[in-house]
Amino acid sequence: MVASSSDRRFRVWSAACSSGEEPYSIGILLSEQAVITKGFGWHLTATDISTEILSHAAAGVYDLDWTHGVPEPWFRRYFQLGKGPHAGQCRINSEIKRNIEFRNLNLFQPDYGHDLPFHVIFCRNVMIYFDPETKEALVNRLFNSLVPGGYLMIGHSESMVGAKHDFIMIQPAVFQRPE
Repeated sequence: MVASSSDRRFRVWSAACSSGEEPYSIGILLSEQAVITKGFGWHLTATDISTEILSHAAAGVYDLDWTHGVPEPWFRRYFQLGKGPHAGQCRINSEIKRNIEFRNLNLFQPDYGHDLPFHVIFCRNVMIYFDPETKEALVNRLFNSLVPGGYLMIGHSESMVGAKHDFIMIQPAVFQRPE
């Protein structure tokens, strides 16, 4: 999957990103890739229907227990420890935040407003709330938002069985748009 000639960055969309844990986790992994791959750039669009939860996500402030399991070198590189009234909390650093755009978006609005298609879309644990027809419509809209060869990641409790689509199943919860 090669980015278009107008934008060489690897583009990821975290749809229904909730309070931001998913996009920040992905952002850390992409930043680590940039450390080892010369010229690797990335941009992540994180969307949710709730403006309140997006505000929390954009702030990038979490209780320290959220970072349980984060390797110590990554914690030092990507988090700032809270002090004083913010003791017991941490904040995602600006290196990660500058590559993530948080936007309000309803997955069923007519235009998503994305300038370029994505290489990977995470739309996890969203379709469990939709009836089969709505799920099928969403899956096909997401298909059209991917570059050829791009990937759609859905939740493990979700299924696209019965939905008409052109994705190739790579493994449960991982689908690819054919090239």
